Amino acid sequence: MKRMVVYILFVLVCVPCLSFAGEQEKIVLLPVSGPLTALERAKVEEHLAEGLGKWYAVIAGKKVEEALVKLLQAESQKAECDLEGCYVKIAQHFKAELIAALLLSPRPDGGMGVTFRIRNVAENREVVAKSADCPACTVSKLIGLSDGFLRGLTAKP
Repeated sequence: MKRMVVYILFVLVCVPCLSFAGEQEKIVLLPVSGPLTALERAKVEEHLAEGLGKWYAVIAGKKVEEALVKLLQAESQKAECDLEGCYVKIAQHFKAELIAALLLSPRPDGGMGVTFRIRNVAENREVVAKSADCPACTVSKLIGLSDGFLRGLTAKP
């Protein structure tokens, strides 16, 4: 009888924990911003999503872009447009706490500044912020930089 009680307690305590053990935390990958064609942007985003997928359940692509457009339209109607508020809303829309973004800033010399960020919008904190210069930038170079940014993620931040 004692063994039976111990067994039942074990099942009640441990089995629910096992169902959550394999679940990955969700992360929303925002569309890559910067001077790229749609095809170039898609290649870089796909590569980032694949890399982030090692640690997270990645939400990316058309559905994120569509949700972001709707939220930005609604936000721009307000007297004070709040980009941080949009990030929180996009994360909430997908039931995620993390937002990832790759930002490209053109330089006067023809190169680009590349910034990769992961932000926990629920806690209002930057989890990862990495930057690099990309002289004579190509999609191949951006993918290489993305690999470097992702390589630094040895575990969930």
